[in-house]
Amino acid sequence: MKKRNLKGALFSLLPLTALLLSAFATGTVFAKGSSASFGAPGGVSYRTANGKLPPQPLRLGVQSTPPTASQTVHAAPNHFGRSNSNNAPGADGLSVQNGSDSALLHNFNGLSGLDDANIAGVRVHPPDQGLCVGHDASIPGNPEVEFEMINLVVAEYNTSGKVQKSALLPSGKESLNNFLNEPGIPFSGGELTSDPRCIYDQPTDTFFLTAIAFCTPAAGCTTALESHIDLVVYNATSGAAKEYQIDTTFPTHPGCPCLGDQEKIGVDNHAIYESVDEFEDLADGGTIEDGADVFILSKSQLVAQGDVNFTAFTNLAIGGIPVTSLQPAISTSATNTEYLANSFPFLADGENNPTADTLGFWKVTGDSNVTSGNFGKVVLSGKVISSESYAFPVLALSTGTGARRSSAFLNPDDSRLQTCQFVSGDTWCALSTAININKDSATRDGVAWFELSKSGSIAAQGYVASIGNYLIYPAIVHSASGSTGIVFTLTSGSINPSAAYVFAGSGGAFGDVHIAARGAAPSTDGSSRWGDYSFATLDPNGTDLWMATEYVPPGFQDPIINYGTRVFDVA
Repeated sequence: MKKRNLKGALFSLLPLTALLLSAFATGTVFAKGSSASFGAPGGVSYRTANGKLPPQPLRLGVQSTPPTASQTVHAAPNHFGRSNSNNAPGADGLSVQNGSDSALLHNFNGLSGLDDANIAGVRVHPPDQGLCVGHDASIPGNPEVEFEMINLVVAEYNTSGKVQKSALLPSGKESLNNFLNEPGIPFSGGELTSDPRCIYDQPTDTFFLTAIAFCTPAAGCTTALESHIDLVVYNATSGAAKEYQIDTTFPTHPGCPCLGDQEKIGVDNHAIYESVDEFEDLADGGTIEDGADVFILSKSQLVAQGDVNFTAFTNLAIGGIPVTSLQPAISTSATNTEYLANSFPFLADGENNPTADTLGFWKVTGDSNVTSGNFGKVVLSGKVISSESYAFPVLALSTGTGARRSSAFLNPDDSRLQTCQFVSGDTWCALSTAININKDSATRDGVAWFELSKSGSIAAQGYVASIGNYLIYPAIVHSASGSTGIVFTLTSGSINPSAAYVFAGSGGAFGDVHIAARGAAPSTDGSSRWGDYSFATLDPNGTDLWMATEYVPPGFQDPIINYGTRVFDVA
């Protein structure tokens, strides 16, 4: 078990927990059990459970009027314990171009702190950004649309950034609590929703939009102590939508009721995957990690919007270390096997891992059996694989003075693996790492990226870094034609927090760092976490690479949390 400050689960109002899950889905049944470990150095261990989820209707278009934002909630920094920048990996630095390149196709401002204040009724940072791209036939002309989700708002745009009103979002923008049918205003007695993500599954023309929700006194919630995942299923052809809830309190697990922190989502031919990190002592905010939980849901039953079978592997550990941030791959190529991966940002004692050179590589076979309820034929296997080294990130120097509401540093959090994608036979992932750049006198933050084969061997890997600059919270996306993009926030002592990216054509190396949107001012957020994650996804045309990240936009912004998001695509 791992004792540490909860990465996704500590917001501070002064400190306030954020990012939990709860609420039993009516009729949900868990089968208790455990499974033996299987082949990996140090062994892999887990529990198993399964059950059925009933659909729940959405209150589409029911928009309550939020109160004037009177509270500001910041995520507590996660930097603590050991670090060793001298052992950070080395790399050459890329130059930074002041403008975008010709590969940039669309580029617009997304949601911001103003939307939190005006729509959700509470200011929250960081945004935790989710992005998915598909078509929406409920809008005349069946246009290509982008759903963006942050803490605590969801919006739908066309490719030019104009807000769209659809069968799923009649208002175009809505608070996450209203959208997910969660009661009340977060931090003012209501459920807290957080860690939103979404994907578009092209074979079924279906959007899956998800977040965690929880209630605990630490988050100002006054109803029952509980934690759950919300999953909205939206058929983009018919406009039909249903919601499902997955309980993550685990009342039968030791130390529970528990918190399911920072959910991740993936997909293959047969199933939707939801992964969370399980923490004991929900009432106290969750401080002891018991490893990752992964839920496997029948995709065909979700698309039909009826009762849905699921199976779960919980309390995952490998090599004696509870797994943190198990990333199921978002598959954009057909596959009957789901691939998952994790890094090792923490040690068994809960301290941050100064440097690492291994990853956890996992696969699930037989997930077509979830639909029939033949759960015993669903097999999870995993192993530890060698990789390039990566190091716990250093604080990222930025342009503020360090005075109140003028951030001198951005907090890049830790070296957990970010969104993974399966495409053309390989799995692509990226993470933040401290890095020592040739001809640079100081340790900076950069990107470590990985291409993993189906067997778990490293097909390719590398670093992205820039002299004098910090690249934080990366997300990677790859096309079947071979192009690759990585998005991140770029900052330094002379560059305000900016939305930036690198791009590699088929078979080529990454070119210069390009700024899609230059930050207009220092961050006003003080010392709380930036991020917590960027997002990148493949356009349904199979070629364009959509990306989204946090920056400080121009114009009038909320004076207390002046962040915004940028959404763009390259090809």
